[in-house]
Amino acid sequence: MDIKEFIAKYYPDGFYPKGKPLGKRREEFKRRNSQWICNGKKVDVVFFGDSIMEWWEVYAYFSNCGVLVNRGYAGELIRAAVKRFTEDVVDLKPKVAVLFEGTNDLSICHAKAKKKGLSDQEMIELGKGLSRYHEKVMKIAKKNGVKLIACSVLPYGCKDIRNQMIVALNGQIKALSEKYGFEYADFHSAIVKEDGLTMKDVHFGDELHPHVSGYDIMAKVLGPILERQLKD
Repeated sequence: MDIKEFIAKYYPDGFYPKGKPLGKRREEFKRRNSQWICNGKKVDVVFFGDSIMEWWEVYAYFSNCGVLVNRGYAGELIRAAVKRFTEDVVDLKPKVAVLFEGTNDLSICHAKAKKKGLSDQEMIELGKGLSRYHEKVMKIAKKNGVKLIACSVLPYGCKDIRNQMIVALNGQIKALSEKYGFEYADFHSAIVKEDGLTMKDVHFGDELHPHVSGYDIMAKVLGPILERQLKD
């Protein structure tokens, strides 16, 4: 694909649809993707997710896994991720894609449910329901022959109902992975305290984003799965 074909496909409404430029990261990803696609470069792994994925220095951990592309997007909701999965993952034609999404959706879901005065059990059910977006991503991956590794959502360091919501959501993600024949990377079990709910002290004080100790643990979980998928 040459640049004219790329522009025709990925900018159907022009560079400034409705008179405004695209969001900063969206425009950045289009420009980065063009350099892979127009030059016919091969990609081994695309890492796809929110801020926890965006801030993961993947080459520091997985340099033995070939050519890596990180398409993490801080603050993203998985419902938005569904819309960009084709462009930022499928069209790069990776051997494997790593999906890490759900944290931001769950926080918003919890805040709205709390405001409405919902019970803990109702909140847990809402957490489960977020997995419908993971399933949409999995369907796209399956349809396009992309090997997918679905990752669990990390626990929070704080002690509230959100951690039970996360456990429920992760159960759904795992079940969907099995349903579609994908691998499941269980970060949660590896990074949770003995209570089975809250995060170990591996975050930067915000009870959410891991520092190097957290990423070290995550890499130990993901590494063998990723290597196995690439070898297969």
